[in-house]
Amino acid sequence: MRFHSLDEGFKGSGHLTETLLDPELGHSYEVNTTPFNRAHNDGWGQLPEGSLVVDVGGGVGSQSLVLADNYPHLRFVVQDREPVIRDAVEVCAL
Repeated sequence: MRFHSLDEGFKGSGHLTETLLDPELGHSYEVNTTPFNRAHNDGWGQLPEGSLVVDVGGGVGSQSLVLADNYPHLRFVVQDREPVIRDAVEVCAL
């Protein structure tokens, strides 16, 4: 598991400089214009319908909600500590 996380993250960090210096992408706040996407050829588009994305340490799930809006064909699970998940339930209920 550690190697998978390191491998994916290091590939993205290898594209950090060129992404930030890109005149169009460097100032973007879009979730699909990150160094990770550049490294993995916009990787989310390659996941088949119904794929499960697990956001480990995802807090109240705000990033997963953004991704779910952009990739409705995927399923999302947010994992975090129990007190954080309780907060997430309250936030989502608002």
